[in-house]
Amino acid sequence: MRNILFYLKLMSQGSKKGQLNTGKKKMRFALRTLLYYPWVNNLTDFILEHDFLSTTVFTYPILVSKLHRPYMSSSTSMEEKLQTIKDSYGYLDKVFPADIREELYTQGRVQVGSITGNNQEEFKVVFALYPRFDKEGEFNLIITDSEDLTLATLTYSIQRDGSSFRTFIGGLQGGHRDTDHNLIKAATKNLYGIFPKKALMESLYFLEEALNLSTEKICVGNDHHVYTAERYKRKRSIHSSYDAFWESLNGWRTDSGLWKLPETLERKDILSVPSKKRGQYRKRYTLLNELEDSILKTFGRVKEVEEIPA
Repeated sequence: MRNILFYLKLMSQGSKKGQLNTGKKKMRFALRTLLYYPWVNNLTDFILEHDFLSTTVFTYPILVSKLHRPYMSSSTSMEEKLQTIKDSYGYLDKVFPADIREELYTQGRVQVGSITGNNQEEFKVVFALYPRFDKEGEFNLIITDSEDLTLATLTYSIQRDGSSFRTFIGGLQGGHRDTDHNLIKAATKNLYGIFPKKALMESLYFLEEALNLSTEKICVGNDHHVYTAERYKRKRSIHSSYDAFWESLNGWRTDSGLWKLPETLERKDILSVPSKKRGQYRKRYTLLNELEDSILKTFGRVKEVEEIPA
């Protein structure tokens, strides 16, 4: 009875992402909940027993509906969807400091780092819950420019793998479709040639370092993105190659068709770089070190100063 009352309240009071504000949406929600009831009921129990989600779900009702549709990849099973959602918030509750965790649940986002690029432009890295790209995962890492315009968004979830965790990356998007591409080019120039998407991937590794918890990283490729599912492939599309990007990070395709990333992101030995380009690479590495320091500091950690060869 508790869960039935919750569904009725969600249909009448839920707002924002996934709100059920029409009769058609409410009917569809009810039918799909009945169809997938064992899994939805399990997730509902988890939500209602959670200190924060039991309240915040009413401003993010899509959380319950994620089990009604393709999620994370085109081939994720119902059981894997359910467990991933629970594992993701379990991870957040286990490894994030209490003050940051509370701010995330109540405000939805926390700035975890920042860097100052060329022309003294500040770029911010934000960790967010209740993601805009809700079909791709539970968490967002977002990089913004000095005007708070989004340059790139990484969407991922966490899965428990025995006694450890693994990261499942379901999406990596550029700026909003209306964003002037010249803005991305200017940002890349101000980051000394580091693409915003690459800066986000570096941030993911730095965040794990700050949390003192390294995970295996699995990613969707072009053939497994959630938009390739039968339900979406005629009306949604992928605008850039995931396969090519993961390969550029020295990732490799697994037998399942998903991609796996290396334990660390490789940096070229600066002494192997042609002398005329070393200045640019030195600035890039200095900037990445500053980003690492900034993220570590947010979580109360400090790294020893790293010397970059002249």
